[in-house]
Amino acid sequence: MNTTLVWGVILLLLPWNLTATKVDGDGKCRVLSIEGAGDHGAWEAGVISGIINATMNATDYRWDVIVGISAGSLNAGGMAQFAYGDEKNASDFIIDVWEKVRRAEIYKPWPFPWLLDGFFEQKGLVNNSALP
Repeated sequence: MNTTLVWGVILLLLPWNLTATKVDGDGKCRVLSIEGAGDHGAWEAGVISGIINATMNATDYRWDVIVGISAGSLNAGGMAQFAYGDEKNASDFIIDVWEKVRRAEIYKPWPFPWLLDGFFEQKGLVNNSALP
């Protein structure tokens, strides 16, 4: 099947799906869009937790749609595992995941001469082969 056709159908149905997700009945569709940037995803998880814990009105953080790219997609995927209205537990989950990840598990230095090897001989300044 033509992938362009598939994406075209998805994009045509997307506005219908967004209108169907307005759960609070106030006519608003709240979207949380999370950027990437590697281990900045941990910071983003902290910001999400701060919003949830500092806001008194639950409808302020009941997002109808959550999307992300790169590290943001990890946070979005983690939050998507929880039901609408369970944002506190979703936030606690992604914080817990980020607290268990260590930078050394993802980025490893190249052998001597480290950055020079990464700059001239390798595809990047650090060895991120642990990433899929």
